[in-house]
Amino acid sequence: MQTVDDATPDCEVEGKGCLIPALTQRGQKVMEMHTLLKSLHDLVDPGTILSMCEAQKEDIEYLAIVEAEVRKNQPKNEN
Repeated sequence: MQTVDDATPDCEVEGKGCLIPALTQRGQKVMEMHTLLKSLHDLVDPGTILSMCEAQKEDIEYLAIVEAEVRKNQPKNEN
């Protein structure tokens, strides 16, 4: 059984380990950039954040995919 800080991840299934693969190094970087962009959007422009993270073209392309998935899975605002 896989534990992180003595906690079993939600993805642990019947002692068989996680069915969700761990993020690659690039995946972790992209998710960190996404978090920074969302949390600092009122304080820092996106270009500065991407520059600070030394984002490459591929990182930005993956970031666009992540953002599209996030938006697709957000509940629709019914006004």
